[in-house]
Amino acid sequence: MDQEHKILYRSKGVGDVYLYEPHFYKNDTSGKVIIIAQKWFEYPFGGEVFILENNTIKYIGTLDIEGYNPEQDDDQVLTKIVEIKEKGNRLEFSFKSDQLILNPGTDDRIIDNHHLKYIYKNNTLYFEN
Repeated sequence: MDQEHKILYRSKGVGDVYLYEPHFYKNDTSGKVIIIAQKWFEYPFGGEVFILENNTIKYIGTLDIEGYNPEQDDDQVLTKIVEIKEKGNRLEFSFKSDQLILNPGTDDRIIDNHHLKYIYKNNTLYFEN
């Protein structure tokens, strides 16, 4: 909301999640702020991604991924393992975890992380393996 209490942005609904926790990542060079809203039930299950730039918020998609290490479960949450790089007109989301869970909470496929990443380019967020 702005100073006159006008709604500037309204996000889409996310249902009955237990927690929808925004984490902010700022690029001091471009001025962009990447927001990842970590989603939780009894377990974390990915995050919704937004870009804040020039006082405008844009939803870009979902990172449907989590880290996997049963011995260090709390350290494998998406927002603790994500690395974001901006290269020209594209964003890369890579992950500091040896193993990852794809589609957490629905399909739970555990895979080895061999430089897996999400790419945002030309207004599209996609998974690259």
